[in-house]
Amino acid sequence: MTGSTIEAAASKCHALTRSAYAHNSTWSSASAVCALMAPGDASMTVLVYATDYFEEINGGGVNRVDGLATICNPTAIFTIPSTL
Repeated sequence: MTGSTIEAAASKCHALTRSAYAHNSTWSSASAVCALMAPGDASMTVLVYATDYFEEINGGGVNRVDGLATICNPTAIFTIPSTL
């Protein structure tokens, strides 16, 4: 990823990660996540993070750039605020 500054390049990287996550409804949709992770009578809290790796910032590492937190149970799905 390139940009006029490291920050601009990282921002582009994060934007592409967010876009890919948003377009993958298997992981960005609470109901799809619950169907996959807590089928049937299961009840659980599920956290999904969209991550990227940008080596040039802080010596590299995984960056959480988007995500979903949801409580799945047999009668309802509750999306809760996700602090990234």
